[in-house]
Amino acid sequence: MKTWIELNTNKHPQQYGFKYIRRGPGTHYVLNTEHNRNTCTKELGITPAQLSEKGYSGHKDNSDIIDAYYTKNLTKFPAFDHQKAALKKANLRKFFAFFMEQGTGKTKTALDEFAILKELGRVDSLLIICPNIARMVWYEQMFLHLDTSLLGLNSDKVFVNKETGKYNDVTECKVFITNYESILQSRKARKALDQWIIHQDAIYMITDESHSVKSIKAKQTKECIEIREEVEYIRELSGTPIGNSNEDLFSQFHLLSKTIWQGLNYFTFTDRYLKMGGFGGHSVIGHQNEDEIQEIMNMHSYIVKKEDCLDLPDKIRVRIPIHLSKKATKSYTTALEEVKKQYTQIKNNQKEVNTLAISTKLRQLASGLLKTSDTTYDILFEDKVDATSNLIKTMGKNKVLIWCEYRAEITEIYKRLEAEFPGETLYMHGGNSNKRNEILHEFEHSKRFLVVQARTASTAVTMNFVHTVINFSNSFNSIETSQKEDRCHRIGQKHNVTYYNMVTVNSADENVMKSLESKTKFSNNQLNGAQQLINDMLK
Repeated sequence: MKTWIELNTNKHPQQYGFKYIRRGPGTHYVLNTEHNRNTCTKELGITPAQLSEKGYSGHKDNSDIIDAYYTKNLTKFPAFDHQKAALKKANLRKFFAFFMEQGTGKTKTALDEFAILKELGRVDSLLIICPNIARMVWYEQMFLHLDTSLLGLNSDKVFVNKETGKYNDVTECKVFITNYESILQSRKARKALDQWIIHQDAIYMITDESHSVKSIKAKQTKECIEIREEVEYIRELSGTPIGNSNEDLFSQFHLLSKTIWQGLNYFTFTDRYLKMGGFGGHSVIGHQNEDEIQEIMNMHSYIVKKEDCLDLPDKIRVRIPIHLSKKATKSYTTALEEVKKQYTQIKNNQKEVNTLAISTKLRQLASGLLKTSDTTYDILFEDKVDATSNLIKTMGKNKVLIWCEYRAEITEIYKRLEAEFPGETLYMHGGNSNKRNEILHEFEHSKRFLVVQARTASTAVTMNFVHTVINFSNSFNSIETSQKEDRCHRIGQKHNVTYYNMVTVNSADENVMKSLESKTKFSNNQLNGAQQLINDMLK
């Protein structure tokens, strides 16, 4: 067995007696020994204190500390075995990632670790950076899982950006919850965060949905890295760390610690691990040296899928093909030809094509919608809404969750369901997402249908009381699709979850489903998917 010791210096390790050096990227070197850290240092003739002075830090086994935590009353619910395994692999290290699939309880895992470190006196405050819609969810989850009074974290000590307290009151708080958008776009929010950081001794930082940290050149990524420099501990949380390629891992692990890719900047990382091609050689077309990537991921993260750790019911996916009537087919064909004409004119005039805008038109046509202005649509046909209504009528009294991509789709479905099932339908999109918790509570306890826009509820929501889901329309974004499914298929679900995909035949719907079902890392992101759709339908 090899014991890993983390190198925090650029000095050559052989001068300190290391017998074996691991070649390649990274800062980790290995000793050929089965003994613990103290024995390792004795074999090298270096005491633990000297080892630290020379720039090395070993990691002793903290399993006993973690086990002891669960014998106390600091947590309100017992942990699953995989959650304890995640904590033991993290081993109270300074930086680590919990790459745990949606629904496996990574929120509780991170909060439990924070409580352990606070009990040990290693941290005194908590910083959570998350998507905007998840801010109050984290607030609620903290009080749900932890005995915050024993930890000295009563509600008056918690600041949630734009929700609780004022910016000038934050210095007395011990928990600061903010969102990625605020630290980038709001000077007041960023200034308040900086002031809060100054008044803390040792911060435990959580970056939720860390796959949001993508391009190393993005300002949001740079801001997060700057904040990370001020904290003692960092944990990245994501159910989908690799979105479309291994390229996404560079920024995430660079945020964890700059030492992980020691010797590699973004460009040398690209040369070593990615195969580039396409126009100008800027598109990822393949991977290489994946064994090294996997080794680094295994070293710095805990990865688990629901199927490996939870005994959950099955996911059942059903495709519902929708064959348009002759009248609808005529309307669809006429509108499609108009989109082709517009596209050709743009190309002939040598103007830049807005790929996403053209793709959106094609996808909306599949639902019978033709946008005529910023706020209005023509309803070309209702065949897809009819099929959805007919399907719902076969479902008895089941609660039904209906996902849509566009507000106009939500409007049409809501009007139909309200006409057929008066008073039983709720809707949610970007315009009323500030009432999200109220809407979800009402859906769980009194209403039967919820029609919802994917971007407003695909993260930080638990709907394990629903086991019938209709995808009225889908996105090319495979991460979003996975997150949508996991709102219902998660801890607490007692039934098989059935997902009905409404697919208009010979339309953009089929292209989207083909992309999602291919499960390739390079074709199912939004921009690539949009371009492929245009190539298939307009050329």
